Amino acid sequence: MDSSPAQTTFQTDGTMNEDFKGLRRWTGLHGVEPDSVHLPDVPPGWQGLVAVTRTPEESSVIGPWRGTGLGPYRGWSVIGPLAPDLVGVLAAYLEPLRAAGIPVLAFSTHDTDWMFVDEARSGAAEAAWRAAGVPITDASGGSGEPL
Repeated sequence: MDSSPAQTTFQTDGTMNEDFKGLRRWTGLHGVEPDSVHLPDVPPGWQGLVAVTRTPEESSVIGPWRGTGLGPYRGWSVIGPLAPDLVGVLAAYLEPLRAAGIPVLAFSTHDTDWMFVDEARSGAAEAAWRAAGVPITDASGGSGEPL
């Protein structure tokens, strides 16, 4: 077994590790349908996340915002794929939002981590990340200019 320390997102001086490319902003608004187990119809061209989770206590669908349930949320994903032995990636991206008092819905997939923030607070979230030195690009190929 490899005994080398796991790679972290930020270096000891607080700057971002050069291996991390920042966040990707997704243009479609997301919503959460609690107590739902059906997959929503995905609009043509949709490039955001669609995820169904179910536990003994609840089920949720994260997908395109339909005007019902929780949302709308703006979504960002950590540019990846991420190696499975990385430590603190999601925590590092959540810390600036915690410090700014911005609630987050976080979700992880095999390849990356996703963060969803209420659309009304998405500009403040990006400002907090930018102040922490996190680069943001637009998933649609745009410049990633501030919201």
